[in-house]
Formats: sequence, structure tokens, C-alpha cells
Amino acid sequence: MPLKQRLTFTLIMCIGMGSIMSLLGMVTSSGWSNALVHQFAASVVPTIVFAFIFNLLIASNIAAALIKFGTRNLTDNQAIIHRASTIRGWAMILVMCFTMSTRALVMNGVLFKMTPVQFGLEFLESLIMALIVRDFFVKPIARKITAPLAVARN
Repeated sequence: MPLKQRLTFTLIMCIGMGSIMSLLGMVTSSGWSNALVHQFAASVVPTIVFAFIFNLLIASNIAAALIKFGTRNLTDNQAIIHRASTIRGWAMILVMCFTMSTRALVMNGVLFKMTPVQFGLEFLESLIMALIVRDFFVKPIARKITAPLAVARN
């Protein structure tokens, strides 16, 4: 994927995932209210900015290292591309979900009050929601929006 397309795709994914996952997290923890709408409005932009910067600087480098490690014994280009795509998808969702859910727990002041089991269950809940949101909503929209960028390049 060309750089412009990858940056656009990443930005759309961060906007979609950051806003939807933040809203879902807030609604599941406190219910829907006017205060929640104001809290969401105040926190969504910093969340998206953090997610985008973290994705570019850390998560993508972790994914690249895992791809290098995971494809080191492959020689077939198609197999390398397929495995790299799989590794990138799983690495990004796991790293981003872990980081963003942990960040939310820290910001809400509950991380250090949780047991390891509670933290694991919280992460699992966030991961399941993130997989559903990513695969059924955000990723198809991001691909549809960034597809013309690939066509324009060719």
C-alpha cells in the first residue's frame, strides 16, 4: 500500500475505532446520558490523535518487526504477502486494543484498583468489541475510501 493510502487508511481507522470504541466503552460503563455526550465530545479528539500518533510511531513498528520475524523462512512472494497481511492485522488490533483500553483504564483511575483477572476480562471484552467494530464497520469503510487512492496511483 502506498504511503498516502496507508496514512489515509490509518487515519480513517483511528477516527472510526477511536470514536466508536470510546463511545461504546463509555456507554457500557455508565449508561447513556447528557453528561456522557459532553464527556465523549471532550475526549474523542485527543483519543483519536493519541491513537494515530501511537499507531504511526509504535504499533506499526511492532507489526513490521513481527512481519519480518514471521516471514523470515518464506520464499514465495504470495505466501509472504498473505502472511504479512495476517500478521499486520492481528498485531495492530492486539497492540492498539491493549494500549487504548489500558489508556482508558488509567485515565478513568481504575487500572490500579483492578485484579489481573479483572484486567484480563476487561481487555478481552475490549478486544471482542474492537474486532466486531473493525471488521464489520470501520475497515470496510476505510477500504472503500482509500481504494480510489490506489487507482489514482496506477
